Amino acid sequence: PLRTVGPATALLDGQSRTVTVNSAGVYSASVNTTTLGSRNVTVTYNPGNGNYSTSTNSTRVTVSARTTNMTVSATNVVVGQNTTVTGVVKDQFGQLVTVGSVTVTVDGQSRTVNVNSGTGVYSASVNTTSVGNRTVTVVYNAPNNGNYTGSTNNTGRVTVSARTTN
Repeated sequence: PLRTVGPATALLDGQSRTVTVNSAGVYSASVNTTTLGSRNVTVTYNPGNGNYSTSTNSTRVTVSARTTNMTVSATNVVVGQNTTVTGVVKDQFGQLVTVGSVTVTVDGQSRTVNVNSGTGVYSASVNTTSVGNRTVTVVYNAPNNGNYTGSTNNTGRVTVSARTTN
């Protein structure tokens, strides 16, 4: 049976975490990094007694950009009026994405707006040009920092009605 209880130190991107190694020789460390790409992780076991020697091992992990998705809601309108398209951008973990922009397209008309830096909400007013049920397409334009991937949602719908005459 393993009896390697003691501390270990995990190091990633200059951040160090001291963790306890259990009697099965297992440890876990969580380190937050904002640097994308292949990263080196070094773990040093330092038992602090004469029964075991200090050991170090390294491996590489890949830190990837977070995938994104957004909700889409649009107001129904009369042809020639603007529909208001709103939604929220989130990452794969359900966290708000508060950077970047979205391009909203309805009936061939597009408008690009920034995502709100505090709430992840976007809102765009887009002109409608023809009657019928229209698809609303929203494209998230990820910023150049590489932390997020772009995405597309074309599940939104808007009903554009004909003008009534009296």
